[in-house]
Amino acid sequence: MKLLYGIDIGTGFIKAVALEKKKGTISLVREGSIPSQGLDSASLSGLMESTGIPEGASVTVGISGRVFIRSFTFPFRDRRKVAPILPFEMGDLLPVEPEDLVFSFLHRAEGKKSRVLAGAMRRSDVRSVIDLVESTGRIPERIILRPAHFRTLVPPEGVHAVVELGHTHVHAAIISE
Repeated sequence: MKLLYGIDIGTGFIKAVALEKKKGTISLVREGSIPSQGLDSASLSGLMESTGIPEGASVTVGISGRVFIRSFTFPFRDRRKVAPILPFEMGDLLPVEPEDLVFSFLHRAEGKKSRVLAGAMRRSDVRSVIDLVESTGRIPERIILRPAHFRTLVPPEGVHAVVELGHTHVHAAIISE
């Protein structure tokens, strides 16, 4: 049995979960949420304690607010070529200088091309999230820029609509093979 911990920093609420992974299945152990307005270290720490996330635990952090998302098709298959060109491809589209952003992407090779779902977030915003989680005594093991994670939620074949209904925003993606 392995326990997994995650928090989702949304625009309206902060959600936390403790999950149990056993014999290939994952089940919910405990969950909780608090309003994101006025979020500070003490309130986040209290949420994590009430959800059973112990101090020193590694936590996956999902961030949905303040994330820029864009999909691209590139004329090459090599995943290693994507990261160096994302700042140039997304730079003209964003109100922020590329060097002030952190990028994340999902890559899928199709024939001689690549399809990429990219996310970008201000470096200072990512740093403040990391600092906030660390101030609670937890370790932010992985940061996920949402909704860039949508592709991981659906089977690889077919056309799928993924809709996430938040408290103040709706994120939607149409994903096709």
